[in-house]
Amino acid sequence: MSSENIYQLIFDNQGYLWAGTERGVDKIQLNQDSDIEDIYHFGRNDGFLGIETCLNAVDKDEKGHLWFGALYGLTEYIPSAASKSTLKPEIYFKDVQVAYKSVDTINLKAWTNTNKVLNLNPNQTQLSFAYRSVDIDHPNQIEYRSKLNQNEWSPWSKENKQNLAGLAYGAHQFSVQSRNYRWEESTPIKFNFFIDSPLYKKAAFQWAVIGFAILLLLILGWLYIRRIRLKNKADKAQLQIKNDLLTLEHKALQLQMNPHFIFNVLNGIKAMAINKPDKMNATINSFATLLRETLNNSRKDQITLDQEIKTIRHYITVEQLMAAKPFTFTITSNCELDPEEILVPPMLIQPFVENAIRHGILKGDKAGMLQIEFNTTEHYLHCTVIDNGIGIFKSQETKIKTDHQSMALTVTKERLTSISGENALQITEIKNDDGTIGGTNITFKIPLLTDY
Repeated sequence: MSSENIYQLIFDNQGYLWAGTERGVDKIQLNQDSDIEDIYHFGRNDGFLGIETCLNAVDKDEKGHLWFGALYGLTEYIPSAASKSTLKPEIYFKDVQVAYKSVDTINLKAWTNTNKVLNLNPNQTQLSFAYRSVDIDHPNQIEYRSKLNQNEWSPWSKENKQNLAGLAYGAHQFSVQSRNYRWEESTPIKFNFFIDSPLYKKAAFQWAVIGFAILLLLILGWLYIRRIRLKNKADKAQLQIKNDLLTLEHKALQLQMNPHFIFNVLNGIKAMAINKPDKMNATINSFATLLRETLNNSRKDQITLDQEIKTIRHYITVEQLMAAKPFTFTITSNCELDPEEILVPPMLIQPFVENAIRHGILKGDKAGMLQIEFNTTEHYLHCTVIDNGIGIFKSQETKIKTDHQSMALTVTKERLTSISGENALQITEIKNDDGTIGGTNITFKIPLLTDY
């Protein structure tokens, strides 16, 4: 329709519907369903001088002639005398340019409205189209409109060229249409072209890059894991060497302890032969049991805490038999684990017990009392040896320091340092309420090990 403002409506004898508007009249062809099939416009160039029609000023006489009332006169339309062509205009591509160069290698007429596709390089993203439509009666009244892909049609204009720049990669379709002065529209013509994407934007290339990146990451990951494993292997070997050296060191220190321990007990038994001959048999039997346990334990790197407690019990029993004064003792285990599941180095606790008895309790003038306690934390086994003797510092001032007497604690401290590191041993004196020394408290820790 030439306008949405309709002032007149009338049917002619051929069944056409005529509509008067402010721009002239439109001849409308309807189908059987009363839908619009085609529209033919009549304006000033077609002899309709009045242009803007008047409201309801239209009639049909007995001859079938139509009369239209307009602002500037009355216009008669005689259907039998009408010589106007009703042929739609035709349009064709005159030229297609890529990057300002005509495409001479194709037949534009054969290329139009086909499935053929012009393939372009990634850098050929600028195209221009020139097109033309023929109308013999009014060639200067031809108008054009165009669109790219599924976009909206451009407004009608007399411009018969269209430039496209910065086009995206991929498939495109350029469409153009014309209309004559009666606004009869041509069938749109179409031109298909495809702009190839750069290599780095192709899916195959991107997948290849992703695959290469994944492969590279896998290789780097494998190299990293291999490096870590080699480092762990080297560290493990180094640690094994250190462990072997520590084991040898512990063995050496342990072997130093055994003769010292036996020497002290034999000296005690020798003194008993003079002072307490009646207790010789019991002492020798207890010593035999103790010696058997000690020799058996010395062959092992670790024994259970339960075995160590039994050995300490036997040792204290021997000391009680040999002691010049009586004393009592208690051994308490407050461990969260079963003592039979906890592992300890053999002969590690005995030297502290020996020192508490011989240089603490037996040097004092009151009834002796010895307490041994075990408890565990998350990572350590803690041992506490408490006596009510004269105090370790006074004992060190008064006792005669022979080589075999000082060796026990020295070797034990060295063993403890190699097992638990520095600051594993704490020795403090216990003070009474009146400020006098009430004994010695020895506490040390070793890593908590189990047999499972």
